[in-house]
Amino acid sequence: MWKRLSILALLACGACVSTYVQPADSPAVAHITYNRTPGLPGLGHVQQLVLSDGAECRKIQQLDSFSPISSNFGRITERQVRLPGGDRTFLVTLTVSPDGMDSSRSCKNMVSFTPRAGGRYQVTQLLAPLRCRIEVIDSETGTAPADLENLPAVRACTENLE
Repeated sequence: MWKRLSILALLACGACVSTYVQPADSPAVAHITYNRTPGLPGLGHVQQLVLSDGAECRKIQQLDSFSPISSNFGRITERQVRLPGGDRTFLVTLTVSPDGMDSSRSCKNMVSFTPRAGGRYQVTQLLAPLRCRIEVIDSETGTAPADLENLPAVRACTENLE
């Protein structure tokens, strides 16, 4: 009976969100600085950075987020995250912004790349009136990683976050 209920709960959840447990700091990890979108007002906007197991987002883990409270109303503008170096990584960004009195605008993107062990990267979701995108910059080279790939963020990537 319990086994059947556990399977049903797992199926009902779809891509359930769990909290990411960062690896200990070591030469084998990559360091990610997750930047709050520049110029975003401090009130009403929520931003999230999510790690996915692949382009289908069967398993997602929240890396970090910004909300009015957690960003001290926009005064905290970056978060630090450690990821295993050398592993193909799928990152999803989500920004939910007020869009009038009774509605909101959701902006989501996905990228994939292989952070190198010991590498440092800047990740920022850039918002524009008609579209948004993720910018990933290797802090050593000042450019995007050579294997950076923009992917469509499928519904499963953010359905339990919005």
